[in-house]
Amino acid sequence: FREELYKINKLRMLSERMQQDIIKEIEITPEEVRQFFNKIPKDERPVFGAELEIAQITKEPEPSEEEKQKVIDKLNQIKADVDDNDASFSVKAILYSQDPGSKSKGGF
Repeated sequence: FREELYKINKLRMLSERMQQDIIKEIEITPEEVRQFFNKIPKDERPVFGAELEIAQITKEPEPSEEEKQKVIDKLNQIKADVDDNDASFSVKAILYSQDPGSKSKGGF
């Protein structure tokens, strides 16, 4: 099975390379695309879906001074625990970080 899959991937990659070699020097202008499209009979033209433009109005909440102070106090508590009690920064990052990218790596 593995050898068969290898052959399939090898052929696919080879065909992609050959395709790129063939089309690398071809330049198509928008006018050429328009002419080609207009040569297709209307009843045989592909149907494209409608385009939608979507907008979203957002309003970010303004935290109160009390909430800001809670966050600052929590951060200071974590910092003091790391500085004074030799707690692991990595463990603190895993426990408290909201960034999924660095949380799983211990803050790094």
